[in-house]
Amino acid sequence: KGMETVHALYKRKRSLQQPNFVFSTYNELQQLLTIA
Repeated sequence: KGMETVHALYKRKRSLQQPNFVFSTYNELQQLLTIA
């Protein structure tokens, strides 16, 4: 059952990865600009 949960989370993460990646990168850039 644990593996099924991990697999489901992995599939969901993969489908969300693209917008999430862009968003997190944007956040990191903003933080770097704020620190600088």
